[in-house]
Amino acid sequence: MTEAKDNSSLPLLLSITGAVLVVAVGGWFFLDQDAPPPPAVPSTIASGLAASAVGSEATNTEASVDAAPAGSVSAAIVNEPAIDSTTDRGATAEPDDDAELRKARLAADADILVFPENQSALHYYGRVLGTDPANEVAIAELDTVLTRVEQTVTQHLVAEEFDAAYAIAVLVAKQRPEHSLVRETQQTLDAYTEELVAAAIQHAQDGNDDQAGEALAVAEALPARNPSYFVAIRDSMAEIRDVRVAAQADRNQRAQMAADQARVAWVESVRAAILQGNLIEPAGASARDLLGESNSWSAERGQLTGELLTALTETAQSNINNGRLDGVDALLDAAGELDGDMGVIEDTRASLQRA
Repeated sequence: MTEAKDNSSLPLLLSITGAVLVVAVGGWFFLDQDAPPPPAVPSTIASGLAASAVGSEATNTEASVDAAPAGSVSAAIVNEPAIDSTTDRGATAEPDDDAELRKARLAADADILVFPENQSALHYYGRVLGTDPANEVAIAELDTVLTRVEQTVTQHLVAEEFDAAYAIAVLVAKQRPEHSLVRETQQTLDAYTEELVAAAIQHAQDGNDDQAGEALAVAEALPARNPSYFVAIRDSMAEIRDVRVAAQADRNQRAQMAADQARVAWVESVRAAILQGNLIEPAGASARDLLGESNSWSAERGQLTGELLTALTETAQSNINNGRLDGVDALLDAAGELDGDMGVIEDTRASLQRA
């Protein structure tokens, strides 16, 4: 008989887990803006960018000086900001948008788009837009840069290099929080998290606790995940495991009780056949046939075999004594098939011959 699978104790836990999953998966992105440290830019690129910037500044300064009248004081300080005596000398000067744009373009040309953060095109365009949010040139050029950055982010996501994609998305979100690469990164991380958590829960239901732990660990290691969410998931999985273990123990107990009842019933049926004299007949209901049924109850089988052998030889001898000789040979043959005492069997056959 095939036992139906017992899932009656799981629905409540599964519904609770599902609700936690729906609520907690969304909205984690950028809760923690502390992105992992960006990869280092080769020193040759960084130094080249700095040198280019310095050279550009020097060229522009020389051109401005040449354009001023000879002997003019303004010619010597044409590119220096005016000093206000009332201003705190330790304060940081406002960035020069034209200079920042030049730095941004140099960084973009050098392919320094995002990292190092303070030397990147993204950083310099951000400085320009910080002072002039409507600067159309900076907006257009930043859009072009972000198109290149988005291709890199997509490549990272496809390769499952989630930390690298997230680090870039965090910096882009500071300038363009609704940019498509930010949404793509968030959606990919959330979808992969949900997939891994669902797999972990399924493994927990199936009893594959090691696989469940591995799947959950991968999800937990993704960037910007909410630790409290995973605490809730682990608690839910522990409850699922406890329910599963208890259900299995109950099934084992019920199976053992059924096996015990079947053993007792079998023993009683063999003994009843012996007491009724149904030693080798009728077919299927005789003690011999019942004893021949396949089962694992060896101790009971040995006991019943001895009882049947005794009944066979005693019945054969009784029939001889009472002159009922028909069927005595069959009784003794059955005793021999059951490995009865050959001495007793032969003595009984001798009595049969004499009779």
